[in-house]
Amino acid sequence: MGRGFSQKKGEDYDEVFVLVVELNHALYGLKQASRALYSRIDVYMTRLGFYKSVVDPNNYIKVVKGEPVIMLLYVDDVFLTGVEHLISQCKRDLASEFDMNDIGLMH
Repeated sequence: MGRGFSQKKGEDYDEVFVLVVELNHALYGLKQASRALYSRIDVYMTRLGFYKSVVDPNNYIKVVKGEPVIMLLYVDDVFLTGVEHLISQCKRDLASEFDMNDIGLMH
């Protein structure tokens, strides 16, 4: 499970518990590329049962049986944190819809 919330100052700040996924798409160079990708991801994540954070529209949250998975979209990168099996499911779902590279844990 992602444990970023339990880190203690000076003890384990060098440990990061967030997975990074990079989306590859053929929209580069188009004037509306970012907007088109964002719109496509937004529709897809909503269909998967995620809801947008009220505070940050690039933050998607899903809770299954009390277990969270959180996705943050930043340009063409996706950061996932939460319960490991839900992260794995989210990665499979994203890979079925988008061309992407799993570049592992954040450093």
